[in-house]
Amino acid sequence: MKLVLALLLLPAIALAHEVGLSRGTYFVRGAEVVATFDVARREADGARFAEGVRVTADGAACAGTVRSQRPSDNDGLEIEAVYRCPAAPATLQIHLALSTLAPGHRHLGRVLTDTSSAAFVADAGAPSFTTTLGEQTELGFGALFALGVEHILTGFDHLVFLLGLVLVGGTWRALLGVVTAFTLAHSITLGLAATGVYAPDPRWIEPAIALSIAYVGVENFFVRDVARRWRITFAFGLLHGFGFGGALAEIGLAQGDALRTLLAFNLGVEAGQVAVLAAVLPLLALARRRPWFAPWGVAAVSAAVTLAGVAWFIERVV
Repeated sequence: MKLVLALLLLPAIALAHEVGLSRGTYFVRGAEVVATFDVARREADGARFAEGVRVTADGAACAGTVRSQRPSDNDGLEIEAVYRCPAAPATLQIHLALSTLAPGHRHLGRVLTDTSSAAFVADAGAPSFTTTLGEQTELGFGALFALGVEHILTGFDHLVFLLGLVLVGGTWRALLGVVTAFTLAHSITLGLAATGVYAPDPRWIEPAIALSIAYVGVENFFVRDVARRWRITFAFGLLHGFGFGGALAEIGLAQGDALRTLLAFNLGVEAGQVAVLAAVLPLLALARRRPWFAPWGVAAVSAAVTLAGVAWFIERVV
């Protein structure tokens, strides 16, 4: 139970630009590669980050220069750099010095030409990517699945929402109904948002998600019939799904093979969600054996959930 409380009290705020995640677009124009990076300002100095990127064209190094760096939305930093190669490349290699950044940092990259697009994910274990220009490649199923898992595990707001839902307990059937309703709902809106069918403005979706967390925390003080809670969970799941879909669309993974992309990413989200619940539910079951937990423990954690939701709401509005 102490572990659950510690997670709730983490000062981390779920931002669109998370520490440990960066994005890069590399547009090849003749012998030049124009790169645009998007990284959390809290993690990297812009010039140092770009200088840690090495671009090689057909085995020959390309000289890099940082053109500009400016703040972007949600505590992000946008950096533009140009890499001048000896000649127009046929094969391009990109190497990132990710070991100097936060542990577990991932870089989501896309190499573009006028006629092709190649996506890749780099991390400290595999910091380089090589592509033959003109080839059209997308991320594999496993990489997309891993991104889904990572997204839910680093999405503290979604995790706190789930904790608030299962905190008051109930029968296994009731808990299954709550989790299933949330899963079905966010799967629907994830697909709508990621494919561009309908994607509400994140400027009101993100604050609404925060309010859903605060609502669940407050409701825990009054809820009596847990068996019917799946109804409100379904409605809130629709909101959270738009958040998931916005993240997927932002990194450009829904283009091309949309069905495979959606399936792999959503399965990753579900796998991460199941893993979290598999860890939390036994801890809560043990805590409920303590006489103090029902009258005091649930109230204390519910209050923490409410405060987290209110804090996220203020942060996202202001």
